[in-house]
Amino acid sequence: MFVDIDWEGDILAVPLMQLEAPETDKKPQQAITDWPYWVNQKYEFG
Repeated sequence: MFVDIDWEGDILAVPLMQLEAPETDKKPQQAITDWPYWVNQKYEFG
């Protein structure tokens, strides 16, 4: 899964597995930290 981020005025698509955001709100941080768990459980979008 890719997410769009703002990087110096440009929009970049970044793999969620590689994303770190230590200075973000609670909900985005929860999604970032939960994603590796769901991938390791072999969950897929249907």
